[in-house]
Amino acid sequence: MNKLQKLEIEIDTYIERIKEEIKDDFADDNVLPKDWEDVHNKCDANMYYADYITDFGFMIADVITDTLDQWLKDEFILNKTKNSIHLHNLEKTTMKTFEDIEWGKHRAAVGGVQGLLMLNNGIQLSVVAGPGLYSLPREAGESPNDFSKFEVALFDTEGEFILIGDLQEQVLGWQDKEDINNLIIKYQK
Repeated sequence: MNKLQKLEIEIDTYIERIKEEIKDDFADDNVLPKDWEDVHNKCDANMYYADYITDFGFMIADVITDTLDQWLKDEFILNKTKNSIHLHNLEKTTMKTFEDIEWGKHRAAVGGVQGLLMLNNGIQLSVVAGPGLYSLPREAGESPNDFSKFEVALFDTEGEFILIGDLQEQVLGWQDKEDINNLIIKYQK
């Protein structure tokens, strides 16, 4: 039996008690009042249910409190589960940055550097700098720290160029670290 059914039974019990009280109070008249208004005309009818309403109010408050308590517990568990799943997904898809690029010597440009970064979605970022490349300075360097701007390309999972930038080009030149981080964020989604 649920709480609402218990309340219905309690209401029926209160009504039966009130009927008995009315019968007792009007026993000397040998006739019951014809309706509730007639009860009001002959006495203070509120006396019949005032105490019951107070008791009933507490019972309703208990039902509401218990129901809301259970709802809060369920919501807490649900949100905890959602947050746990969300945190797990965030751990799997932690945003990468310029600092995550793995650097080495450029394969073709003598004195150049090349960095590669595989994004979570399989897109590969290539960042190069050195002589003859769209970087600053355009001279030999030993590490990415020797450069302030880089040439960048993106490749899809098939190894094909992804057209990037406003002009939809295969490479973007003179990109600083912040520009590269913005590209990573854009294409990592």
